[in-house]
Amino acid sequence: MKFNSRGIRRNSLAAAAVAMVAICLAASAMAAESASLFVSPDGDDSNPGTREKPLATIHKARETVRELKKTASGPINVFLRPGTYYLVESLVFGPEDSGTKEAPITYQAEKEGTVVVSGGKRLNCDWKHYKDGIFACDVPESKTGKLKFSELYVNGKRQIRARFPNGDPRVPQPDGYVFSKGAEPAWQAPPQRPHSEMYYNPAAFTDKTWAHPEDAVLFCFQRVSFDKTPFWNGQWRVRGLDHQRNAILLGEGGHQQLLFHYMKAYRPGIYPNMPFYIENVFEELDAPSEWYLDRREGKLYYMPAEEVDLKTAVVEPALLQRVVQFLGSKERPVRHIAFRGLWIAHAASTYFEPYSAAGMGDYSIHRGGAVFVEGAEDITVDRCSLEGNNGNGFYVNCYARRVRLTNSRVADVGENGVCFTGKDNYRPDKRHKCPRCGYVHWWGWDPISDDELPSDCEAVNNVIRDVGVFAKQCGGVFIANALRIRIADCHIYNCPRAGINVNNGVYGGHVFENNDLHDTVRETSDHGPFNAYGRDFYWCQHVNHTGYRPEGEPAYMGDSRHDFGPLEEIQKSARETTVIRRNRFAGNRLGQKLGPGVQHPIDLDDGASNYDVYENLGVRMSIKTFCSSFCKFHNNVFVRARNFYLIQTFDGKLDIKNNHFITDMTPDEAHAKYLPGVRFGVTDEFPVWLREPDQVAIDPKDNGFFYEKTAIAITSIYNGSAPEIRFTLDGSDPTSKSPVYSTPLKLLAPGTVKARAFRDGKPSGPVAQATYERLLPLSDVFLDELPLMSMKSGNATKQTKMRKNCTGGPLRLGGTTYERGIGEHAGDGFAAELIYAIKPEYKLFVALVGVDDQTGGGGSIVIKVLVDGQLKMQTPVIRGNMAPRHLNIELPSGAKKLKLAIEDAGDGYNYDDANFVNAGFVTHK
Repeated sequence: MKFNSRGIRRNSLAAAAVAMVAICLAASAMAAESASLFVSPDGDDSNPGTREKPLATIHKARETVRELKKTASGPINVFLRPGTYYLVESLVFGPEDSGTKEAPITYQAEKEGTVVVSGGKRLNCDWKHYKDGIFACDVPESKTGKLKFSELYVNGKRQIRARFPNGDPRVPQPDGYVFSKGAEPAWQAPPQRPHSEMYYNPAAFTDKTWAHPEDAVLFCFQRVSFDKTPFWNGQWRVRGLDHQRNAILLGEGGHQQLLFHYMKAYRPGIYPNMPFYIENVFEELDAPSEWYLDRREGKLYYMPAEEVDLKTAVVEPALLQRVVQFLGSKERPVRHIAFRGLWIAHAASTYFEPYSAAGMGDYSIHRGGAVFVEGAEDITVDRCSLEGNNGNGFYVNCYARRVRLTNSRVADVGENGVCFTGKDNYRPDKRHKCPRCGYVHWWGWDPISDDELPSDCEAVNNVIRDVGVFAKQCGGVFIANALRIRIADCHIYNCPRAGINVNNGVYGGHVFENNDLHDTVRETSDHGPFNAYGRDFYWCQHVNHTGYRPEGEPAYMGDSRHDFGPLEEIQKSARETTVIRRNRFAGNRLGQKLGPGVQHPIDLDDGASNYDVYENLGVRMSIKTFCSSFCKFHNNVFVRARNFYLIQTFDGKLDIKNNHFITDMTPDEAHAKYLPGVRFGVTDEFPVWLREPDQVAIDPKDNGFFYEKTAIAITSIYNGSAPEIRFTLDGSDPTSKSPVYSTPLKLLAPGTVKARAFRDGKPSGPVAQATYERLLPLSDVFLDELPLMSMKSGNATKQTKMRKNCTGGPLRLGGTTYERGIGEHAGDGFAAELIYAIKPEYKLFVALVGVDDQTGGGGSIVIKVLVDGQLKMQTPVIRGNMAPRHLNIELPSGAKKLKLAIEDAGDGYNYDDANFVNAGFVTHK
């Protein structure tokens, strides 16, 4: 047999080639395999960073990754072992720290929920008893100026800097506040701050003598000239006290002030009856959890709560204003870095830092946060907690693409929760002339390019709660000068102002979907869970706020009812349509007291335009517009809500159709019928380690009474899948064998309702309780549907309102909103009067009376009820924030005329907004 040697050689070469390719592929695969580094609080930065010999700091890990990138071609994972990593300086990632799409870099907890990246430090405290339950320890670094802090954590919980009056800044005003008596000067033109001193009521002020009032910090709410209730607050350093004039002398501060154009026209500032407190006063250290740092002596004073054991307590001041930063530029962005499973905490407060306009909305903002991103692409923070920070939580600024916050919790932060803002293009030194009416505004704008704003970023499947601990003009989510931001599957609640605020319309294209927002606007007014402004390039001040202009400027007589132009003009600012779909908006789902002012679920304010709003569920709220254009509202469902509140001085081409207003269903029933399959809030993918106990709320809440025929609904507030709710009516705590709640309950006698969430047969949250002590008759014939025989209104600008308070807002008493009733204002030195005819079948007159919540605690009234001229009942003085009083007056046979008289309480008629809710006649006994 002959062999073909040439063929054998050819085959051998082919085989060798295949083998070589295989070897190269194997080598390539090995090179592309992920590389790992390990870090431990017990490690050493001289170690190689292996599993056996970990590094000690994240800073060293970052430097090691830079070297590792030179040889590794696959993903790089940095695993952080359990413990707290105290940063001596902010952890900054620059372009040199970037990964790639194929080889991203991830910093993650080896076990989720066990790693804290802290902007503070742990103090080694040798506590000695000082006096009266107060302990002290030496902090020598504070005496030399090396250690300064205004926030302190003990065992992971923020403590309270010694203050007057006692209170907790996380608890909404007016609890823990006293009220101002105004400020001087009454107002100053910019650039000065409005006030140099504020006045207090000596009868309500502290009786202690302060050795160092110049160390104190004032927190005070403010408002604008045309409203009664607070819009925002500010902080000032105190220069001193003048007890002769009951004056607090104000120093540096007030940085949260509204925009320059507001300062010129609306006179914002500290008016009488504004809530305030003062902290950082040693003599006021008199309550558990309070502390004071004496930097003169180098001592920390602390009164621990009963459950705190100082021998083992972890004491941590917040020091760094930014804990983690991703800093690059459009030309050299930071790319493809992820943080996963970490707790990022202890960022210091920023309320004395500069604030930016961030668009033309009411809100100003400090550009910073515990996590700060600028000049970055493809940055992800996933399955992390940003709880326990004192400025903003997560902040994306200017150029950014595809930055994501996902499956995370932002909670207990000093200001905004999640922020996306572009370049500040507002210019107070420019002048803008309206092309339609010729009105010359006292400001203008710079052009802004796409490269100067965040685009295609998102916050998805997050819990955002308890924001605005210190700065109240804030949102769970804040957006300004941005493009295509997506906020989805988020649970947002416990906010002093809006849950989501879009501070201007540039350039739009945002999507807000499947979010659950409730318990917002808890301390301010004139907002709702969702708020947006449209003071953009097309907007005209003369149309939206006719007559408000800088002091001394003559009145302008041009057209104040013109529109803002065609869609093409609107799209120069609101370039792309913003979509709001499949969200739930509710004022109160936790049984908490509502805020002091008017609320709207979706508030498209001051020209907000080019919105598409559909398939949302609004509970006791609907929609408000103010000079909006080219918006669509369709297929929304509103439960127990008044109709749309459209303030339109021109035809804005609004498309409103197929919206449902429901009065005979609970929110859950309306949800199931009209929005089947629509889900609100976080999904089941939300991390277990970040989930919080399920909560239940009972509606109506515990007022000590209930009306006959009233259905009692129980709702659950949860993260992930819905729990099972079980209840009792005998006062006992629910168990796994208690009845399952499915439909509203009807009490036939006084009693206590208790409810609790369960999962897999075990309790998954605390017990909720409401006690109904008195069964009250409900009117058969309501006053708000009857004609008045005669009336004398107490205020010419606030005429009698049916089913509204006297200013046109919802009827609210004691934190509860009522659908039926009358609003009237007390007279100035005379009684306002409402007179009704009494029919023979009327047996009783019933009503719940009080001062409307929107006064924020102000106002004082006396109510008199007269039948045929005879006084049947006179209330004691009812003040704002006092519990409402129930009237139940038997009508004598043959009675003809009922008179309701509303008087001021002898202290002037300001804020005397009286409500008669559920007022009417009962025809049965």
